[in-house]
Amino acid sequence: MQSSWHMNLPSFVLLVVSHSGPLSQWTPTRQLDNFKQGLIKAANTTDMWIVTNGLNLGMSKEIGDAVRLELLRRRALRCHKHPSRNRARVPPLTLVGIVREDTLMYAHCLDGRQSVVQLENEGNRPEENKFELNPDHSHYIVVRDDTVNRTGLGYFTLKLEQSMATDLTTDSLDGTSKATEASMDGLPVELPLLSLLVAGDITCVRFLHDHLKRQMPLVVLEGSGGLADLLAFAYHQVQRRGTRVWDAEFVETFLKPELSSTLCELCPSYRENPLARNFFRDKIVECIWLACQQQRALLTVVDIRSQACNLADIDEVLLKAVFKAQRPNEQLWHKQMRKDLLLTLDWNCPHVAMSEVFLKDPSCKFQVDRDIFELALLRPGREEFVRLFLDRGFQVHRYLTPRRLKQLFQRVQHEEFFRSLCWEGVLGHGLSSKIGKHFVENELNWLISTLAGLQNFVDPQELSMNAALGIYTQDPCAAERKAVVVLS
Repeated sequence: MQSSWHMNLPSFVLLVVSHSGPLSQWTPTRQLDNFKQGLIKAANTTDMWIVTNGLNLGMSKEIGDAVRLELLRRRALRCHKHPSRNRARVPPLTLVGIVREDTLMYAHCLDGRQSVVQLENEGNRPEENKFELNPDHSHYIVVRDDTVNRTGLGYFTLKLEQSMATDLTTDSLDGTSKATEASMDGLPVELPLLSLLVAGDITCVRFLHDHLKRQMPLVVLEGSGGLADLLAFAYHQVQRRGTRVWDAEFVETFLKPELSSTLCELCPSYRENPLARNFFRDKIVECIWLACQQQRALLTVVDIRSQACNLADIDEVLLKAVFKAQRPNEQLWHKQMRKDLLLTLDWNCPHVAMSEVFLKDPSCKFQVDRDIFELALLRPGREEFVRLFLDRGFQVHRYLTPRRLKQLFQRVQHEEFFRSLCWEGVLGHGLSSKIGKHFVENELNWLISTLAGLQNFVDPQELSMNAALGIYTQDPCAAERKAVVVLS
């Protein structure tokens, strides 16, 4: 994917697992709209890959429709006449479809003989198990599956996600290699990767079993129907018996008969095929067993029928699932917290940072470093993180030097506002003029004096003494208040 498509690895990979059919059991359509809204919000915040089955129906079509509308919205904002055209950079929308070749109506056109193929969608034929590609995906991977039980697609997807989860060439938030960062931190190099089950059928259960076996997290949308509801039911039943207890007698005498009965209700043909029914049932039980045997919580169930559930915040659900599934490491807890905090900052989820990251440190031993604070200052919409870091005791006056203050103006992502309004409009500099060495004592102080009437408010020498030497003209509290005002 990197060599052929020249794709950079993302910050997060979401694998949406679903069946090849319509979402007939997802009755609250409001939640479906919220889900698509939340997914696009997450994709606009962090560099994410969304992987689906690529077909032009069901969940992959719903996600494709949402991506198409978002691309149209972005195109409208790029119009030169649009008043909101000057906006911060948003990540590319990467929607990858992984599909089995023999399920495509025009599979004969994808034999590799032609570099460019023109395809026309005329309609799916589910009765023949023939489908079309969703046109709103950005990339497609067509897998030729010659295995007897058609398990090759699942095996390929597992190998792909394992390769992505351990790739060493992805870039971190500050532009450095994650391999370098991990080697410095002593942490294993892992790209956050999570599977999301929406409905699903027997073709999905084998993949999810192997996914959990590799200790990768899974989020189940209870209420979407099919396999998702069966897994949620089994999980709730086992959890009621105790999170650390696997009651084999309860599973054999109650859980398995209940699952068998439910399977027969969902698919009456299972009454005449006990072998297939028991295989499906046992795989569900094994999935729950795998999720309960680990020290980490690999399985997260979200009831979309609950009044408390708001899938517009699906980004927070996904992040919490990733953190729940982490392997605890007491020796590297500080470095793990820093890595988790960077992830929440990238996703712009301050509530998750508070509930899932800082809550692990009730004694406040973890201190926010200058690089993380600066990242919160530079990235748009991270004001809540700045407040959170200040509440955690970050000292702005020990960070703010004249050089850093000048660099903040140079690196700010909303540069158009400062350049057009202040630099050109008020100060009268040309568009190509650069911020000079004495910007703080000259231009910045002139702006503050003109707008607020405060003469020589920012003293570069005072900033340097506060930050580097801890020497104050008054006291540390006054220096901190003034530094916060300067940043504001």
